[in-house]
Amino acid sequence: MKIKFLLLASCLFVFELTMSAPVINVVRFNNSATYYPGGSISIHINPTGVFDLTNTFTLELSDAAGNFGSPTVLATVNEFFTPLINGIIPAGTPTGAGYKLRVRASTAGVAPVVSNSFTIGAAPSPALITPAITPLFQPQTNCLTTNPPFLGWLNISTGITTSSSDIFIDDFNAAETYNVTIVDIFSSATTTLINPAVSSGVFTFPSGKPTGYYTIEIERKKNTQSSIKSFVFQFNTGNTNLGNTSNETVCADSTVKFTVDTLNIKYNYPLSIYTINFGDGTPVKTYTHAQFMADSTLRHVYTTPTCQSSFATLDPSNRRFIKIDIKLLNKGIDNSNCQAFQENGNGTTKWANSGKPPQADFT
Repeated sequence: MKIKFLLLASCLFVFELTMSAPVINVVRFNNSATYYPGGSISIHINPTGVFDLTNTFTLELSDAAGNFGSPTVLATVNEFFTPLINGIIPAGTPTGAGYKLRVRASTAGVAPVVSNSFTIGAAPSPALITPAITPLFQPQTNCLTTNPPFLGWLNISTGITTSSSDIFIDDFNAAETYNVTIVDIFSSATTTLINPAVSSGVFTFPSGKPTGYYTIEIERKKNTQSSIKSFVFQFNTGNTNLGNTSNETVCADSTVKFTVDTLNIKYNYPLSIYTINFGDGTPVKTYTHAQFMADSTLRHVYTTPTCQSSFATLDPSNRRFIKIDIKLLNKGIDNSNCQAFQENGNGTTKWANSGKPPQADFT
């Protein structure tokens, strides 16, 4: 009796995703302020669940009675995640006390969310300057002209807490009132609002805050009118981790399972994408952070012997295996191009090999 063994490696990819229903949650909207035509306005949100990779968030303004029969678009954000949206109230908008904001997503089945009522008053003369900031420290990301504007770090080690960081409010005017609100959804089970003092245009992001992202709302106010703009402060990890849940050597046409360690990537910035190259010439796959958090198991079926594959390569032990790479990509890694996803860190590499099961030969 002869027992024949064949090695295998080429693939068909299967990704089973238990979809987490996408929802937009309003975290904060300052409806106590009086806004004005030409002034800035912002809303803080927490999108949860899996949004389409090509999703667009749209910020809309109602009429003065709070109706959205013919809404005014204030801003769009073409992302699958954003923690806030800034907009400009159009010149010529009538005054009124019944206005509302609405945020909607292009992902199918997502219910829009509507803010509480707020007031739009007459425009001041001269108009307030839209809030802008300059960090008095050296962040990794510094993209303050995007919507939303963001700065901070995407490479923090797990377990590290923030250091005190001073931030300057551009065009500071002592004749105006400044209110800064830091929105913290990571330090406790409930949202915490922090109001640092502003001294000569400088406020301090506090020390001791855990890994995560924070939003910073800046209100410039003169008399009764306000102009409000918000910023994202990133203090996130840049982790990737891919492990085998099946043996690295499997039978032909059997499923190889890989698991993304969600505890390891949990505090990566939610606007992260991951690419998976299974090393066999099949197209590189792209997934959002929310997809991995919803279902961390990747499944791959190999169908061609490793020894016959032109894609096989030598692993660190000098074995002919298939190389599997996972990469993390974020925006702001190169601050000269804040709109592009770029590799963050070195990623993770795993190796796989397969052999056909023994076949009895009685000849």
